[in-house]
Amino acid sequence: MSLGSIISSDRGERAELSIIKDLEKAMVRRPPDNRARGWHPSQLMEMCPRYEVLRQLVTKDGKKIEDVGIDIRTQMIFDVGTALHEWWQEKYFGPMGVLKGKWRCARCGFKTDGMETMPKYPHNCDVGPKIGGTPALIDHNPKDKIKVGHNRTWKFDEVRVESKKWGIVGHSDGIYILGMGSLCEEDVVLDIKTAGPTFWNGGGRPYPSNIFQINLYMWLLGLKKGILLYVDKGGVDKSLSAMCKEVVVPYNDSHRKDACMKIDAYRHAVAVKTLPPRMVTCELRPNSGKAKGCPLKSACLSDKTACAVEKEWGTVESL
Repeated sequence: MSLGSIISSDRGERAELSIIKDLEKAMVRRPPDNRARGWHPSQLMEMCPRYEVLRQLVTKDGKKIEDVGIDIRTQMIFDVGTALHEWWQEKYFGPMGVLKGKWRCARCGFKTDGMETMPKYPHNCDVGPKIGGTPALIDHNPKDKIKVGHNRTWKFDEVRVESKKWGIVGHSDGIYILGMGSLCEEDVVLDIKTAGPTFWNGGGRPYPSNIFQINLYMWLLGLKKGILLYVDKGGVDKSLSAMCKEVVVPYNDSHRKDACMKIDAYRHAVAVKTLPPRMVTCELRPNSGKAKGCPLKSACLSDKTACAVEKEWGTVESL
């Protein structure tokens, strides 16, 4: 091989080097996140019983719709949201002493009992290398109080919510002590939402699906008030009030009734092995709204679908 061809080959390989391409390859190999089996509060407002049955029966490119998964871009958006949640919970609200939940020592795995606020000091765990006879903690002396913005020793385990009767499972972002230390102190459900330009350019109005979701958390946790905290993903404005917005949400039992009605419709369809009826909006406007972007639109609207999937009913879950 000539020197010229070696140089040309080297240039070609260098042109292929890319951080983004490396990340894409790693994300493709990443195993899917395991989500608890059941109905999640975040999905129940938009939940369509007919879709939930069909997605377990209809195939696309040889795979069932429920097994297709999400694309890399969407997964990374979720990851950024998760990181911001953890930052606010563990760096701000935890050291402020206002967030109730279970706290876990990042060093040894020790967990607090019950619904507690974050301990004010690092856990004095006897794990790992020792310096001068004292356990080497991550970045704190166990006698130093943890300051807001500097916690690296305690991890927050989000509050589990569930209803065995209705098959609902999920996690809330915690219980916030509103007005702590005052005569008006009360526990409220906290739900953190990372918001992009669409939210802020639209006037910062809370999404109906968010109100629905936090109402289910309130129902399952036995609380009557919740706060939606919208956090700007960019935070380009210097004003704190411009990079986050809080919305107080009182409990409304109609959301619980609506969720239970949808679950009932799904369970009845599975029990009698008959597809649930189409949603009224999809029936009236099949080319707009939710129906327009539904991946199962053609199967849902086809009168032949019910007969075609009849033999597959054994694979549908009785959630």
